[in-house]
Amino acid sequence: MSEHYPKAARRHLEDSKVLLDAQRWDGSAYLAGYVIECSVSFR
Repeated sequence: MSEHYPKAARRHLEDSKVLLDAQRWDGSAYLAGYVIECSVSFR
């Protein structure tokens, strides 16, 4: 199974920014955590 961590991190970051702009702090922070997780897993 091929893993696409960089693509996933990018998608989660974009979604997190949208939620941040909508002042939906919890959802934004939750997805930001996935960005970090995907970034660490990629290395």
